[in-house]
Order: sequence, then structure tokens, then C-alpha cells
Amino acid sequence: MIEKKPPVGQTFEDVVRDVLADHKLRAGFPRRVERHVDEIAKKGFLSDTLKDMTHLPFITIDNDNSMDLDQAMYIRRSSSPSSSTYEVLYALADGAFFARPGTPIFEEAVRRGGSSFYLPTLCIPMLPRRLSEDLMSLNANVIRRALVFTIRLDMDGNVISTDYVWAKIRSRWKGTYREAQLYYDGELDFRGKPYKETLDLLKIVGNLRRAIARNRDVVEYNRERGGLRVTKDPKTKKTILKSEFQKRLKSELYNEQISLLCNMEGAKILSTAANKNPLLIHPIFRTQHAPRESQVKTLEKVIGALVKSHHLDPSVWMWRRNRGEKLGSYLRRLHHHCGGKSAKFSNTRVPEWQWGVLRAIDRQAMMTNVGATFSAKASGHYALRAPSYARFSSPMREIVGCFVHKELYVV
Repeated sequence: MIEKKPPVGQTFEDVVRDVLADHKLRAGFPRRVERHVDEIAKKGFLSDTLKDMTHLPFITIDNDNSMDLDQAMYIRRSSSPSSSTYEVLYALADGAFFARPGTPIFEEAVRRGGSSFYLPTLCIPMLPRRLSEDLMSLNANVIRRALVFTIRLDMDGNVISTDYVWAKIRSRWKGTYREAQLYYDGELDFRGKPYKETLDLLKIVGNLRRAIARNRDVVEYNRERGGLRVTKDPKTKKTILKSEFQKRLKSELYNEQISLLCNMEGAKILSTAANKNPLLIHPIFRTQHAPRESQVKTLEKVIGALVKSHHLDPSVWMWRRNRGEKLGSYLRRLHHHCGGKSAKFSNTRVPEWQWGVLRAIDRQAMMTNVGATFSAKASGHYALRAPSYARFSSPMREIVGCFVHKELYVV
């Protein structure tokens, strides 16, 4: 975070360069890393030991400008005389193969902080772009290797079983959240497309999993996208930053549920295996503790102060915690009151400034959460109400993803 204003006359590009210099970040990679990538490309990365899933119509859904595609999915419905199930096949770029511990690629990723860094005008990737945007990325219409989880769900969205395999896949569509949402809104027609079934079932399964999360008292925060939009002044050609808020699309929420499901199921597999073989399995979990009571009371006080200072109706805007109202229910109630697209209880359209108050309450509620940490023990994830959680789903953006992929070879 930039905590001070840039000097007068300093351009946005200058600020970005200063940030990179302060954190010792650079876009390029050492020659030894590039040579290692050349070796991988020369030797090839596909083998007969991988299960062939290239006939299945996997798809990727990401932001419009995404080039490093970590995840692909294929969802189908299976029926038998006794029951019907949903099968979610979730493919992840094979981090354990491309970024193995002890290799120059892995060591450089760790040196870079174990993560990709995103700034308004550029990304500093954790892995060389030839990997993250080509050889390793689950791009459309090319064969790629992947770790594939098969998660079977009952018709209510509850997990029946999960297994995994290393496979060859071929994505059929490089989709975006925007395009998926246009399809759900009836503005795009995918009739006859091999991936239409996956999109239809993604909405169904996504909503089932959201309902299960709400029943566990998981708060679905209103994380608005954007915040800064980078444009060019047509006259001076200088970079201009404009603040903007954009609500998350329903397609993003559905996709998020599949990612969370995979990470929880992968963590469950690692946790079980580590308990059986503690000397062989070395899992890394993402853990989070509950906020202290004092933090929750502070949140109540902040909400009360906002309601009072803006002369809002306390019967609507106050959190009824003393009457047993859960935080997630409270936030959903406010959004319904403000008349969002998903409003069920009211069609009231409130003034724009009240949305600003709602954003402040949303943000304060998020800030109440205790920061998550990485741990070798599965001590639970409070925000997700999950006994264990691991970051399998971002192997090209977080080095921990490559590591936990590797541990599954031992399971």
C-alpha cells in the first residue's frame, strides 16, 4: 500500500516504479530460471501416465484480461436407478510438475515472496510468463497437464465423495465472468455448445453451495471489484486514475463456490493422510481464528455511530445481535433493503449516499476478521466455517499451491 502522496509532478508510472524498487520486485527472471523453462519445453510435459480427459469439455472462466489460467471445470449430472448426483471435475494447472521444490523455478518463486503481485497497470508474475501464460496455463484448444479433482455431490449440494488424478485436459472455451453472466441473463445463446451443460449446472451447484454456506453462518461479503480504473487523458496522454465500484457478478460467486469446495476437499484429503502418516505428509493449511469479542463489539459501535450520524432508521440499519441475528443475515438484510437486484424483502431504492454507508459497514465487517495464516496443522478456518482449508486453486500465483499439489503424490 502506498501510504504517502507522490511528489508534485511525479507520474503514476513513476509511483509504480518506486513501489517495485521498494519491494525489490522485477518483471524479468534470472537466466538460470529461463534455461530451466527451456528444458521443460524441450523435453515435453505430457506423458502416457496421465489419464486422458481430453474428450471432456472443460472450460475456464476468469476476468476479461486474465492470461494465467489456473483452473478449468466440467460439471455433469449423473443418474442411476437409486440416486442422482452432480459431478464436479475441477482441473488445476499442475504446479507440482512445473515448479518442483529444489529447482530454479521454485527457488525463484520463493525469493519473490511466493506470490504474484498485481498493480493497476501490470502484474509481476511469480512464475515466468512462458509457464504461467503458456506451457502451464489451461488455455483453450491445447492439451495441458492438470491435477483433476472429481467431487460428487448429492442433489442438495452436499459432498458424497472426492478423488483426484493427474490428467491431460483440453479446455473448449476461454470464458469470462462477464460472458457467463450475459448467458445467465439471457443475452448470450450457447445452444449447441459443448460447454452449455457446465454453465447451466455451475449456476445450480453454485447456488446450492451458497445456501449450504449460509446455513453454516458463512458471511458472503459484498466484495466490490475495481476501486481504480486506469485511463489515458486523450489530450495530454498522461495516465489518469479514477475510482469506481463494480458489484461482483453472480457468475463470480458461483465460480468462487467451486474453488472453495475444491480447497476444502483437498485440505480434507491432506489432513486425513497427515494423521495417518505424519512423517511422510507435510501439508500446509490456510487457517483463521475467530475475532475477539472486543472486535465484534467495536463493529457494533461503529455501525451504531454510522446509523446515528447519518440519521438512519435504527429499526432497519442496526445489527440485532442481541436478538440472535447473525452477521451474514444482517448484511443480507441491508442489501435487500437498499433494493439490489437480488432484493427479496423490499423494492425500495435508497439514495446513493446510503449505498456509501452500506459499503462502509461491509468494509468494517470484513476488517473485523482476524488475518488468515499458513499452518502445518488444520486448526480450522473461521470465515468459511471449515475444519480445514488449503490453497490448491492458485498454483501459478501462490507457491504454496505448488507445494500442496506435490504432497498429494505421497498420499
